[in-house]
Amino acid sequence: MIPSVVAAQLQDSLVDYVLASLALEDEGFERSLEAALRGPDGLFRGPYLRLGLPFASAPEGASAPLTIAPDFQPYVRLSTTIHPIPPNTSLLSGSCPV
Repeated sequence: MIPSVVAAQLQDSLVDYVLASLALEDEGFERSLEAALRGPDGLFRGPYLRLGLPFASAPEGASAPLTIAPDFQPYVRLSTTIHPIPPNTSLLSGSCPV
């Protein structure tokens, strides 16, 4: 196995999987999406896959609208949630840093 060949094959397979999963009917949009996935700000950095979160951290001192105080800096979208949160409401963001 040659690492550069395997990396290229893996990239092709991942892009093909994403495009097949979406099953887009507009060929122009599909070509644009493929170009974006393969572009300099796409999924790949050289032979590596980029899996970073696209969320921005809230400004220092921002608080999450929770009755408990998490030990992490919330993301902007969590800190700008409706205030106050109605009683008996579950808030699941799925973006808590580990």
